[in-house]
Amino acid sequence: MDVTLLCDVVDNYGDIGVVYRLSRALSSLSPDINLTLVVSNLTSFSQMAPNIKPTESIQEYNGWTILDWNNAAACTDFFTEHHPRIILQCFQCIRPDWLESILFNPERNNTKEIIHIINVEYLTAEEWADGFHLLKSATRSSFVKKRNFMPGFTCKTGGLILDPPFMENLHNKDIAIQKTAPYLTKHALSILTNKNIFKLIVFTYEQDFAAIVESLVQLQKTTHRDVCVFVAPGLSEQPFMSAIKTADAPVQTVILPYMQQTAWDALLCCMDFAMIRGEDSFARVCLCGIPFLWHAYQQDEEFQIVKVAALLHRMKPFFPAREFALLQTCMILFNRRPSATPGKEAKAELQVVMNAFNAKTNVAGVSTETIPYTEYFCMAETLRKGFSAFAEMLVHNGNMAENLLDYMKQLQF
Repeated sequence: MDVTLLCDVVDNYGDIGVVYRLSRALSSLSPDINLTLVVSNLTSFSQMAPNIKPTESIQEYNGWTILDWNNAAACTDFFTEHHPRIILQCFQCIRPDWLESILFNPERNNTKEIIHIINVEYLTAEEWADGFHLLKSATRSSFVKKRNFMPGFTCKTGGLILDPPFMENLHNKDIAIQKTAPYLTKHALSILTNKNIFKLIVFTYEQDFAAIVESLVQLQKTTHRDVCVFVAPGLSEQPFMSAIKTADAPVQTVILPYMQQTAWDALLCCMDFAMIRGEDSFARVCLCGIPFLWHAYQQDEEFQIVKVAALLHRMKPFFPAREFALLQTCMILFNRRPSATPGKEAKAELQVVMNAFNAKTNVAGVSTETIPYTEYFCMAETLRKGFSAFAEMLVHNGNMAENLLDYMKQLQF
């Protein structure tokens, strides 16, 4: 089976992170599969995968062929010789012009060879994902067939990627710690192995962390348990550390280096709590079964609130009412931008939260001071039961890579 994956890297690491994980999972399930990855930003890929050379237009890595999306001549020559059969168009990225010319070359009609395009969409918990999964899409040629493939949180979607290295981390924390060791100082490693320390990781978009830091200080006072925050490089590093400094907070921090994907996965599995963003890391944390705050990508009219509410709808059955109300309030308002004006859909979701907690602040001007982060952190151990049950359901839904591979095997050419 010859499969080409298209990855236009919009987020520095999120898009290529999913594609890299999916490629490894497919290769693990079917060692004889021939994978070609066409990537628009090889520099980002090289930060995640060892030995990728950002300056080479065509290279072999891990048994795969890696092409530089931006080198039209090299890509055209390659696919003229190796005709694409199945193309995974990841995140509905716009296909490059050189590929359009190959796909819709009139001379191809004479061969009557069918090319299958599978649009592997972004992860969402919204209800439309169930109906969109495996839905047909039109193309400009009867010899180019296209369908949509949805990762997701229900058995009616393709599920999440359950790659063996990650699942190994979940089931064996000693192995997970070993994988992180090359990236941590001896002191950081000692914290990671200390069960008496509450370990939290921060990897979000830019955010005002003042209320979070204050709540972590209160957590230490209330539980008499030390807290250590592992701070990942990226958009949240500077604002979080500034909040720590401004508050002069007596909370330990570990500034992380950039880590290869397998080590990052292992570190997530060792945490007690996560503040996380993106798709790939977000999906991993959902599978970890630990309490978390998801920071969704900010959108116009606060539409990210609607996406977070959809996730909460999937999680609700696994929590008692009071615990869910706390989770819902913290998660929704963690994604609120006080200066932004919510649209009709986002405002409705915010009103639900405000009513649930009888908050006195109006919806358009929610203050972070009304968010009960301290209670949320203090209840982490209790909440973990619900998060673990949610994770078990996701595993039970099946492996997205396996579901995708089974679907590709059924395609007719």
